[in-house]
Amino acid sequence: MPEQENRPQDVNAQPTNPEQFQAAREAAEQKIDQAIDQFASKIPGAEQYVGHAKEAASGVLNNLEKEAEGRLGGIVNSASGILGGLFGKRKKEEPPPS
Repeated sequence: MPEQENRPQDVNAQPTNPEQFQAAREAAEQKIDQAIDQFASKIPGAEQYVGHAKEAASGVLNNLEKEAEGRLGGIVNSASGILGGLFGKRKKEEPPPS
């Protein structure tokens, strides 16, 4: 069995596509939910706020995920434009060279 299969997923690895953003978000949400549960279990009466805390954390993660996807899309579009320019691809509105 290859050595790589035995290693745990690197939580510090940077996602490079939307599916990886979703996986990173789900892993983060699970850890945050566990932390909220542990913290709430140490405070009398805090159980009533656990749902609200988890919803708030989920909203923050949604915002982060959308921002990351938007930035990735911008990077991909920029790279595509640069590569197109390097390899002679012209924009449709550009006239052919004289």
